[in-house]
Amino acid sequence: MAVSWLVIAGILSMFVAVPQRVAAQTITVTNPTGSSVWYAGSSYTITWTWSGAVGANVKLEYDYTSFLDPVAIASSTSNDGSFSWTVPSIIDTHLTYFIRISDLSDLSVYDDSPYFEIVGGSGSGTITVTAPTLTDIWYTGSTYNIKWTTTTGVGPNVKIEYDCFFCSSDGIITSSTPTASGSYSWTVPTSLTTDWSYTITVSDASNPSVSDESPLFTIRPGTNLMLIIGVVAILAIVLIIVVVAVLLVARKKKAAPPPQANIPVIPPATQYAPAQYQPRYAPQQQVTQAPTGGTKMCINCGKSIPADFTFCIHCGGRT
Repeated sequence: MAVSWLVIAGILSMFVAVPQRVAAQTITVTNPTGSSVWYAGSSYTITWTWSGAVGANVKLEYDYTSFLDPVAIASSTSNDGSFSWTVPSIIDTHLTYFIRISDLSDLSVYDDSPYFEIVGGSGSGTITVTAPTLTDIWYTGSTYNIKWTTTTGVGPNVKIEYDCFFCSSDGIITSSTPTASGSYSWTVPTSLTTDWSYTITVSDASNPSVSDESPLFTIRPGTNLMLIIGVVAILAIVLIIVVVAVLLVARKKKAAPPPQANIPVIPPATQYAPAQYQPRYAPQQQVTQAPTGGTKMCINCGKSIPADFTFCIHCGGRT
């Protein structure tokens, strides 16, 4: 009687181990990405995922363009999906850096990140504050641009603070703003005390030892208060001018002579002229007899008068 092959196979399986299929081991780098730009001296988080029987520890390395001369980031670290890395302060700038993460128990299981940029440096870099300057006067409530320049090696973000040497006032303007912008718009708080000894400090947010301080500059009350002060000053000046003008007018009136009566000037006249034409400075002659001796013509009015008259009886003029 023929024995079924299925029965035979079943019996053999009880004594012979059959290999089981093992799931594939994979690692996937999730950060940095192709758009990442990392800076020398700054810290960043490398992240990854994995599947399958990847070991408990992984190895992290970086290189650029090709994996011919890799540099170890961590020879061994826990396979927990995250690692904080501070980019060396002395490193070349390249657009084609990449990071490789390998299974420490099986280096054939690895993944490379996309190419990304590292902005390198020969050291920690430098920061130079260019605004405010020594001659600047900034007013509370108004907005001004804090400006700076950097050299290679400064981190991607800077921290900005203010300080007052004599008035003991200080504070953080911003904890982090992009280094590359080179400028930050700041509205001066109205609570700041008026003083000439303020400074602005710009520092590398990831390396506070890299910083620069502006020269001393002045902060004064804002434009609203200055406007009020200006208006009050103008009104005070106007009031002083009015008071002085009133005093001068009153003094002039007090010193002026009393008004004179409107006395008409009487033209010169002879004793025969009407009384209203007799001069005040010449005594009026009394007529004692009628004139004799003919007539003559007045050189002033052309009319005929007695020849011995020295004044015209018509116009009062001297002949």
